Amino acid sequence: MPVEPRLQELLQARLHNDGNLCYVHSVALALMWCGAALPEVEVLGTARQAFRALLLQRPGFHPWSALSWTSLLHGWPDRRRQHDVHEWVSHCLTRVRPSAFQGTWQARQAAARRAQVTDSGATFTPLILHLPAAEGDWRLQELIWQWEAQASQHALLHSPQLLCLCLARYDHHDGAAHKNCSVVRFGHESVACATFTDPNSLTVTQTEYRIQSVIVHLGQSTRHGHYRAFLSHRGSWFYTDDNR
Repeated sequence: MPVEPRLQELLQARLHNDGNLCYVHSVALALMWCGAALPEVEVLGTARQAFRALLLQRPGFHPWSALSWTSLLHGWPDRRRQHDVHEWVSHCLTRVRPSAFQGTWQARQAAARRAQVTDSGATFTPLILHLPAAEGDWRLQELIWQWEAQASQHALLHSPQLLCLCLARYDHHDGAAHKNCSVVRFGHESVACATFTDPNSLTVTQTEYRIQSVIVHLGQSTRHGHYRAFLSHRGSWFYTDDNR
């Protein structure tokens, strides 16, 4: 399948993983893919140079010691161990604050004269989609609907150009984290997320998003295992893997 040069460069990247870097590499590929596929959208912000250096990987390069990564890594703990992708994405987007991810969400309940806001947040942090406790087979859109239909109605307030979602697969009980291995199906079709139409009611409209990239975790623990990225292009998926 013909691929544009700016996308081909990402597919041909050889990312060297000398230990616990797969979460960094998968996020970098996912974000850079969105930036290359949507050049009119500001995806990387001030982290563009850092991710570009990661892509080129010149001899002796390592993100933990690279000058271009100094700002991005500020406040990031224990770089030697594996980290959860949600934590890393939240850290990167919150530090860089790229305009493509700039938006807000709210949770509201009906009140006498106007809707009451019970919670809110910025979309620099991925929206958390909880899986039902019983393992099953779900579509991504169903999990978005479930996020919206909580005790307080959830919806976007200012919809970002790019929306990052996170499946909460881990449940902590009995002193340990247990992974929910339910199948979650996604394709090349769009998904929709509710957006409040005014500041005083529960009325919503639908904002559509097309899936550009997906990061998957292979393994039972967030501190171990391997992260890989799916990249969408014209009805096909590229399945990436660092060190391959």
